Formats: sequence, C-alpha cells, structure tokens
Amino acid sequence: MKGLQIKNKYCPNYLNFTAIKKITIILLLLLGQQAFAQTSKHKLTADTSFYLYYGVAGLGSNLGSFEPTLRIYDRHFAYTKEQNSYWSERSTKKELICTGRIRQSSVDSILKILQGLKDTTIYKTNPGIMSGSITYVAIAQGRDTVNFTLDNTSDTRIIKIVDIINTYLPKNKKLYESADAIKREEAYWIRLSNEVMKQNNDSIKRKQ
Repeated sequence: MKGLQIKNKYCPNYLNFTAIKKITIILLLLLGQQAFAQTSKHKLTADTSFYLYYGVAGLGSNLGSFEPTLRIYDRHFAYTKEQNSYWSERSTKKELICTGRIRQSSVDSILKILQGLKDTTIYKTNPGIMSGSITYVAIAQGRDTVNFTLDNTSDTRIIKIVDIINTYLPKNKKLYESADAIKREEAYWIRLSNEVMKQNNDSIKRKQ
C-alpha cells in the first residue's frame, strides 16, 4: 500500500517510529470504516469504460453531515451532497447540485496523473485531527482501479484531478482539496518522530 510508505528522513530511530505509525494508521482505518459509508461500489467491466467516485465523509462533530459527492460514468457526471457517514441509519436524501459531461481530453489527463498506479490502494491520515473528514476517491478504467482514502489530509495527485473536475462545476460549488492539509499531515508525523526519538534518548540516558 503506497499510502503506508514511511520516509526515513523524519526519524533516525526508524523501526520504532515505523511501528507506531503503522499501529496508528490501522486503528484509525478501523475507526473510519465504522463511520464511513462506502457508496462507491460499481460493477467492474472488462471494457475501457471510465469511472470516478469522489466522496467526503464527516467525522467527529461533522458525523452525519451532507458532504460533496461526485460520480463520473464514462464522461457523464452527477454532483450531489450526500450523508456519507452515520452511526445508525443513513439518510437516503440527496441534494443534486448539477450534472454534466466532461471532455475526453479531461479523462485522458486524469488517467495520465495516475500513470504507474495500477490496482493500487493509498491510505493517508493525520491522526492529530480527531474531527474533520475523510475523502474517498476511486478511479477505474475498466477493471484497473486506484483507490485513495485521505483522512484529514490530501494528495498531490488528487489536488490535480480536482482542479480538472472543478472546471466543470459551478463557481460557488467547487470541490476543495488543499496542499496545506498535506503540510499539516507531514508536520504531525515529524512531531511524533521527534517525540519518539526524545523518549528513546531519555531511556538510554537512564540506563547509563
């Protein structure tokens, strides 16, 4: 899972930090599965049809909120607001924002951004934010599917894809992805790695 890749530059004590990060991600992933309504399932076909799902699910105080949800089948899209997270029963209500058709050149640009990612699942999280939201993105060309789960963070590839999609959406209803969210995620893991390193150094000093 490429979303679980850990860069050594953040922590000299790599093994301890790696274990902490993986355990944190696994726990948050299990929690997210309870809160997030996975509505992006679609029938995979052997042809070259294009499919994209983009959905936001509120967490914490945002749980149960109606959030942006966009689906593209081939070149036709429907943009709605839906309740993508809930504890007991999900509302079937949907607020339709707009529908439309995207150009083939836009589809080609999206696929080019994902070039090299084949049947890949990427999970990224910022555990420093307990509320906020999860963004789920699934992009398929025939049976080849790339999935992103972004827990209070983003991804540079998704930012580029959203920029393409936003050219088709109303001015005051654009999808929102921010590079600042990536910076906040990176800052969290750096702080955690520094804390792990400090604790390890303190432990070594006590044993001396």
